[in-house]
Amino acid sequence: MNFIEAQQRHHDRSLHSTVSEIQTDYGIVVQRKWETVPGYQGAPTRCRRYWLEADQRELARELLQ
Repeated sequence: MNFIEAQQRHHDRSLHSTVSEIQTDYGIVVQRKWETVPGYQGAPTRCRRYWLEADQRELARELLQ
């Protein structure tokens, strides 16, 4: 997800900080890449998309149990 999706779905206004905490506190590796998405009034906005690879998703599931 990117920061716009995080704000809309989860009311997270600082996704980059959330990702940093997940990596630091739990040792989960979060992948990222730059992308351009429609932002305020449709203006192109550059942001990061974050995701977990399959092995990291499994680790996250184990930590949640």
